[in-house]
Amino acid sequence: MKTTLIQLDENDDILSIKDKMQWNPSKRILLIVPHNNKSIHRRIDLVSLQRVARKNGAQLALSTSQKYLHGLGKLTGVKVFSTVLAAQKQDWPDYFHEVQKPESPTRNEVVKLKEYIADRKKGSQLPNSRKILFFTLGTLAPIVLVLALIPHATITLHPAQTVQNLLLDFSASPAYLTPSVEGRIPAFVRILSLSTTDTIPTTGETSIPDQFASGAVRITNLTENGLYLPAHLRLNTGNSSNLQFQTLDAVSIPAGKGQFVDVPISALTAGKGGNLPPQSVTSIAGPYGSLLQVTNLTSTKGGTDIQVKAVSVNDFQLLKSQLSQKLQSDVLSQTKNSSSTIELIVPQSMEVVNETVSTNLETGDPGDQLIMEMTGTYHFLFLNEDEIKQLVITYAAASIPPGYQQVTGSLHNSDPMISSFQVDDELIRGQIKIAQSIQGRVDNSGIVRAILGKTRKQAVKIIASSKSTDQTPKITLSPSFWFWMPIIPGQIVLENPGVK
Repeated sequence: MKTTLIQLDENDDILSIKDKMQWNPSKRILLIVPHNNKSIHRRIDLVSLQRVARKNGAQLALSTSQKYLHGLGKLTGVKVFSTVLAAQKQDWPDYFHEVQKPESPTRNEVVKLKEYIADRKKGSQLPNSRKILFFTLGTLAPIVLVLALIPHATITLHPAQTVQNLLLDFSASPAYLTPSVEGRIPAFVRILSLSTTDTIPTTGETSIPDQFASGAVRITNLTENGLYLPAHLRLNTGNSSNLQFQTLDAVSIPAGKGQFVDVPISALTAGKGGNLPPQSVTSIAGPYGSLLQVTNLTSTKGGTDIQVKAVSVNDFQLLKSQLSQKLQSDVLSQTKNSSSTIELIVPQSMEVVNETVSTNLETGDPGDQLIMEMTGTYHFLFLNEDEIKQLVITYAAASIPPGYQQVTGSLHNSDPMISSFQVDDELIRGQIKIAQSIQGRVDNSGIVRAILGKTRKQAVKIIASSKSTDQTPKITLSPSFWFWMPIIPGQIVLENPGVK
């Protein structure tokens, strides 16, 4: 009969063994159990495996060197062989008849059970490395407990402080690439264009034409023929302004040389310029010019001018100046508000690259309001406040006298005061006022060594004698009832509120 051999390893448990048995269709299953696999250690384990074999219509047997499994096999009716060869040579009893009823444990079975328990304990023993670790932890635990109970002290010192006032002379230029301890700061160039519009009332005056001058001319025929002249014929004058008149009526001139008619006329342009003396109208325009003779026998009158408000030179210059100042102010304001970094503009460096204006009126033009739009392009320098701050920090640290240290958070500086600006090389010079609090350095390790094991009063006296503070130090002991300073340096902490 075919027998399926299932080799178990040391990690197989009951579930994995059952899983291996379910996928074998043969009638006989031999489980080869190694000596280090202790998964089958109870009667119920072997019975559950036997039920799986029966469910698949197979007969179960074991091959192992574990003596305890031989005893379990007798109790459950499962044949247990010492070797695989013995299992192949010997007959397997019918499991339906060989299963024995449970009986009271025999002496041998109790011995086997004890041997099995001993093997289990041996397998579950801790490695030597873990034993050493646990032993070390157990030894250190009392020491840690003692250290935890050792008192510790916190001493708050108040060293004497004084204010140090400094004056930093600096220079800035686009030629400097990085800040230096000599007081040099890079300056950065910016060019910006803006436009603005404003309006002011005009203050000047000018004359404008009002009424048209009028009069009469005599037109004399120079031909033998009669002529018909329509109205609104243009009449020329000898005036340098090219002033013209026009006839107001249509007339007919009788035939014959020397025949004439008088015709009313009016100036084509209003104003005083139309008031002309006699003999000022000299000819008639058009095809009649060579046929007729024209002249005014009397003066033309009635032309008048009126005074109105107009743009004066001062109006133009005033509005232009206002717009220029406003644009420069807007440039500085917009630069500060739109800057991605903190910038300090140097107003003295502001330079107008170009300013153009457009207006609704020119100087002398009549009008009540002058409207002007100005577009300007400006060149200026600015300083980076972060670089100024770094220069201040470096300068202040270098200015601390030996044996002193800076009090945390006490450094303050004013905004840079620009004293001069050289246009040619774009060199900025100025000063920055700096103030910081400093205090004498405290020898913490020396104080700790001096007060080890002393009483609170003795420690206060020792610290006061070191002249490191101008106030009585505050000593806090834990536990609170303790009055001796710790004997371990690490249990004493010195705090200085002014210095980190």
